[in-house]
Amino acid sequence: MSASAAQKLSPPAGLQQEFRAVCPQADLRRALFLANMVCERRKTLPMLAYVRLTLADGILSIDSTDMDNALTSTIAALSFGAGSVAAPAVKMLRIISRLSGPIELEIMPNDTALTIRDGNGTTFSLSCQGSDDYPWPGLPTEYALGFLLTTEECLTLLRRIRHCISTEETRYYLNGVHLSVAGNMLRATATDGHRLARVKMPAPAGAGSMPAAGVIIPQKTIGVLFEMLRRGDDLV
Repeated sequence: MSASAAQKLSPPAGLQQEFRAVCPQADLRRALFLANMVCERRKTLPMLAYVRLTLADGILSIDSTDMDNALTSTIAALSFGAGSVAAPAVKMLRIISRLSGPIELEIMPNDTALTIRDGNGTTFSLSCQGSDDYPWPGLPTEYALGFLLTTEECLTLLRRIRHCISTEETRYYLNGVHLSVAGNMLRATATDGHRLARVKMPAPAGAGSMPAAGVIIPQKTIGVLFEMLRRGDDLV
């Protein structure tokens, strides 16, 4: 079966390269599933409903953002050429979910459609955009920090407090998990104004550089992180 071919248009900026990538369907579907958890569906900025696909040095990178959160997934791929393109996130996930076996992604020079094929010969043509104008948020360097938690530690923390995260958008400061360090303990707190949950654990190396007031991890980030951990990522 084949989707109807996209109408030929003048190629937008950022869509001049030719590339071809072959990667496992399961890896691509998982990456797109996580990307769709981040993408902005209300479309205040249309490009936020897209994912950016970048192929370079045998690695396919899939970027998604809502300008508050940003996610990059990487997949090892058999590749030819290099380039970048922006594709509709929801449509691409639906297509990949229907396919099986190795997935081939191909974009030709001066084309505005991404060709998607599977091992059974099923072919789709998906209209896409150039990636030059794809928005990407910057990380405030004055708050940049990093530390490692095991999957078990992070899952335990999230399972005990995520039910208390507020979903009321007018109280945006409650829409997440507050992390802070007190002494040698890492504290995670969530509340919706009616319930409060707090979990403490020994602070890992590097957590001491956290700002004294702590940081708030947004609800959407918590959801993506929980999904990643549930599927077996080792360290966070």
